[in-house]
Amino acid sequence: MTINDLIKIYETKKEKYGVQTYRHISNVLKEAKEQHKKDFRGDDHEQSWRAFKGKNLEKLIEYIISDEVRTLALQVVNGNRLERTNGANLSKELSLVKRNLSVDYGEFGSHLPDVDLVIYDPKTSRIVAVLFQVPFAASLVLSVVWLFLFAFVIPFVASPILFASQSLPVFLMLLVLLLQAFIYQIIKARRISNT
Repeated sequence: MTINDLIKIYETKKEKYGVQTYRHISNVLKEAKEQHKKDFRGDDHEQSWRAFKGKNLEKLIEYIISDEVRTLALQVVNGNRLERTNGANLSKELSLVKRNLSVDYGEFGSHLPDVDLVIYDPKTSRIVAVLFQVPFAASLVLSVVWLFLFAFVIPFVASPILFASQSLPVFLMLLVLLLQAFIYQIIKARRISNT
């Protein structure tokens, strides 16, 4: 079983449930676990399954978010790709995204923040949102900060074309909250299963 098999299972659920598919991720994982068990050769299936799930669940979430974001004519890039790749080896578009994401500390140089996913406008390379994993308490504070940014600051600073629809910032904020809640549930489930 690979990430592609996991994505195929997700896509079959998507055909059945449409936009509500995110509510059925646990069913996707149950089906994947059954398939993983059939394909497994070895002594400890549970250990192998935990490793597979841990490695590929984040990739599946990235796939789901990317799929939805592309319908808005935006793009998603993994933060590791920007961080680990030299700017000269990136496309012009991604090089601009990396530059826009960098924080300039003056004499200490520019540094990229630790982000998991970057959502950006491919026409302008402007950053629309960043997604990252944080503890639940911190995510509440960050959610308020992002809500403030999306509701009051970014519409005045960002391209008027990008924010012509007032529903875009609200949709992306809801997407961030959904991802944070989902990641919190995963962390909580891991803690329970490890005890």
